[in-house]
Amino acid sequence: LTYIVLLASSCYAIFSICKLVNIGTAIAIVIHTGSTIVQIVGSLLVYTICLYDVKYSIENLDDMIFCVRSLVSIVVFAGSVITSCSGLWVVKIEGLSWIQTSCLILHTYSNVWNKFKDGYDVFRLRRNCRKKINSLTWATYEELCNYGDVCSICYQGMSSAKITPCGHFFHRGCLQKWINDNNTCPLCSCRISV
Repeated sequence: LTYIVLLASSCYAIFSICKLVNIGTAIAIVIHTGSTIVQIVGSLLVYTICLYDVKYSIENLDDMIFCVRSLVSIVVFAGSVITSCSGLWVVKIEGLSWIQTSCLILHTYSNVWNKFKDGYDVFRLRRNCRKKINSLTWATYEELCNYGDVCSICYQGMSSAKITPCGHFFHRGCLQKWINDNNTCPLCSCRISV
């Protein structure tokens, strides 16, 4: 309900402000409020995916949520770039005071550069994690039967599993979450490398 109220109020704010201000100011407000709307819709989509997972158990839940959040971040980043470019256009055409120029520089640094840097760091970390997971071997049916245990991360039975270099079995998704934060085996702390 909170998300719907935020979504409705953001749309109303866009409509009301666009009637009151000139087109240059309206574009900046629409982009800023539009990024809020995109973030709300992204949160609602993640929430819906999680509810669906509770009932039907989605195998690649983390990947789906990562894709939705990445798409939202890319759209918000694009809006920040457009806002910065329109600010530069205003500087060129009309000129800005030193306060407005410093606000534009601060916006460009915090909303463009930092978001780009943080997004690239997350992408690089996820890519390295995926390389590590893909370098591990899958357990065969016989190995799973002989192992006869549950995943030590989620405590659920295993119909498929990845085997760490130290010989421990884990669900691929569980191990991927673990390796995102740690480079070691969850059980024995043996280093996992590509």
